[in-house]
Amino acid sequence: MEINELSESTIKTLTSHWECELGESKSIQFIQELLEKHPNLLEVRHRLANIMIEAEDLDGAEAMIQETRKLFPQDKDYVLDLAHLYFFRDDFDNAYKYAVEAEKIDLTSGVIFYILAEKQIQADNKLEGQSLLLEGILNFPHAIQNLERAVEEQGEKYFAPDEEAPNPMSEDEQKDMVQFIGENLEKAGSCDHTFRFSYEWSEKAEINFTQLAMYLNSNDGFCDCEVHETNS
Repeated sequence: MEINELSESTIKTLTSHWECELGESKSIQFIQELLEKHPNLLEVRHRLANIMIEAEDLDGAEAMIQETRKLFPQDKDYVLDLAHLYFFRDDFDNAYKYAVEAEKIDLTSGVIFYILAEKQIQADNKLEGQSLLLEGILNFPHAIQNLERAVEEQGEKYFAPDEEAPNPMSEDEQKDMVQFIGENLEKAGSCDHTFRFSYEWSEKAEINFTQLAMYLNSNDGFCDCEVHETNS
């Protein structure tokens, strides 16, 4: 089957597979070759820009974003890419400018939540900042900068995923968490790759969620299904 016979969502899944299996550098090369033959794959262009940003090829990412804007002048999703680009360039003012534009059209990411939260914290609106950081943690668990910033705001020690974070649960509480998440995942039918059930349980159990999230991250739990699997 030819690439142009596949749906764009299928092609996007393929590019994500290449990224996981081949790493950033090789997947960038593969996707660039794909776009040379099929330049109108808009979602793939957005994905490539973000892979380049993650690989710290910021000039390459900017060139891709600008090229995409010329090819698709009606597309508005570029504001998300530019917010990410300026964030990784440490240009907070421009990152915030595009993060606000992204939020207006309901485009979110872990980075967007972090930028918006940081602006609130800088303005001494700490409760609003903490709320935005929590949204980032819940909806984009892999964007660990939100968790790190939230823990910092609480005046606590941050444990990175490759460190051994303390377990805030008793053995019985941990069993109860696993059961609760499992039952809710079964009802939902699938995992949406967020921490929504982990958070719901932590509220019920009155356990600090940022402390729990650090422990879950340090045990390879970055969404409810991973938490259920690694703690069962």
